[in-house]
Amino acid sequence: MPETLAASTWLNLFHHRFHPDFALNGRDRLARVLLRRGLAPESLIRNRVAVLAGQTVSLLLQAAAEGL
Repeated sequence: MPETLAASTWLNLFHHRFHPDFALNGRDRLARVLLRRGLAPESLIRNRVAVLAGQTVSLLLQAAAEGL
């Protein structure tokens, strides 16, 4: 299995976070289209996984602080 396949599959689980219709600008839209079509370069996949992981950790820490 290619190294990026697992990351791409994981990103697809969060497709609503990366759907082109919710892009912030033209560059973001292009990145989202490439991710959805499986054409994204490895560096873009790593970047999006890092962003999603960071947001997930932030959400977990906030929930823990609020006692959820």
